[in-house]
Amino acid sequence: TQRAEALHYLQARRSAGETRRFEQEQEALALAERFTVSAAALQERVDQLAERGEAAVRASWIEQLREIPFKVVPYTRDRSPQSVELAQAALLASKDH
Repeated sequence: TQRAEALHYLQARRSAGETRRFEQEQEALALAERFTVSAAALQERVDQLAERGEAAVRASWIEQLREIPFKVVPYTRDRSPQSVELAQAALLASKDH
């Protein structure tokens, strides 16, 4: 009968919904645990930096600077050195024209 089919459909939907809810709750618990661990590790790092003060900040900067690529080229003298004032005047003059 239609009523029996409707009840069966309702029970199937309810069961599917409960299963999905359970899966989402488990996923939320796993994420909460993962982020709690990450936050604890970050807090530990902050505490270490706070204890070591300036030296820790410098060490952290050094670590970050290691990731910046740069190229060292041999020193050559500028053949026509200019003072900062002359360079600024030339720049302003070029903007006026």
